[in-house]
Amino acid sequence: EAMALHIFNSAETPPFAIDTDGYEVSEEIRMRYRYLDLRRERMKRNLVMRNNIIQMMRRFLGREGFVEIEKNVRL
Repeated sequence: EAMALHIFNSAETPPFAIDTDGYEVSEEIRMRYRYLDLRRERMKRNLVMRNNIIQMMRRFLGREGFVEIEKNVRL
């Protein structure tokens, strides 16, 4: 049983709920808070699917003898 509670830092209320699909939130807000938007299940599924497709393409192209070359961009 707890005897005391100390709050060291309070958290701000998120700008939108992350347990929805996000269609109700404007694109501008979603991009500003991208780190929160990526927690949505829909976004997670999209990232996993994108990763799977890219891996499949890399395996196929590798078997066909292609070599992946990355271009370093300096800003």
